[in-house]
Amino acid sequence: MRLNSFNLGSSGQNPVDSYFLLEEVLRLDHKPKLLILETYWKALCGDDTDYISSSYIFLNMKWSRNKLGMFNSAFDFPASIKLFCKSFNNRRVLESSLSSIFNKYIKRFIHKHGSKDSEKQEKEIGKISIDRYVGKGYVENEGLVSKTELLNNELKNEVFKLNHYQLLYLEKTIDLAIQRGIKVILVSAPVPPTAFKDVYGYDEIYKRISKIAENREIEYLDYNIINNSLNIFTDEDFKDDDHLNKKGVIKLNDDLVKIISEKAF
Repeated sequence: MRLNSFNLGSSGQNPVDSYFLLEEVLRLDHKPKLLILETYWKALCGDDTDYISSSYIFLNMKWSRNKLGMFNSAFDFPASIKLFCKSFNNRRVLESSLSSIFNKYIKRFIHKHGSKDSEKQEKEIGKISIDRYVGKGYVENEGLVSKTELLNNELKNEVFKLNHYQLLYLEKTIDLAIQRGIKVILVSAPVPPTAFKDVYGYDEIYKRISKIAENREIEYLDYNIINNSLNIFTDEDFKDDDHLNKKGVIKLNDDLVKIISEKAF
């Protein structure tokens, strides 16, 4: 089965962002046959609005009724004023780029001047790599999460509680796609097994998303739950404590494409 896809995900994207992005895609007369919608629980447990993630999409949209709707729904005042300040947004992009470069060379310095035991060192500080754009909206990274980062992962000691506003927009996004004749699959990408053990309250989150999918008779694939029984992913399939690396993405894609093919999407 031949599949042609484009990734419209962006850093920190939440359901509010996804809804208006889908509206924009449809407004521009694109109609995908299948929408694979990420349901990362941290995005569902965040605040009602997130200026940074929403601005990535908003600032690249042409003015329309849809853009105005996103302005009203995805931003709070007075943070929304920053959307019209080019110098602020350009500075934020520059700071992000400089931070990435700085982190890259600091890690390289540690790698070069640290332990001579490269295998042990790689496990301790991780494998050096950077994101690389490979086309059609996809970015790959061959990095390897460090043992230290896993043991001190950002999921530890946090209590995750679903945000009703984000859940509302998750349902709105699914319903919009279904109304337009687009098939939908919900997918929760995995986190490293070591880090997932530290996630508190995940069962309730999984049940809530499963119910949303069940009510609409759509597929929901939670690769954290799947991995508990099938052991598809190990810690070495991740670049950090919540992102797959290239090796891990290949594993996920192989499994997902097989499922899509079997269901004849």
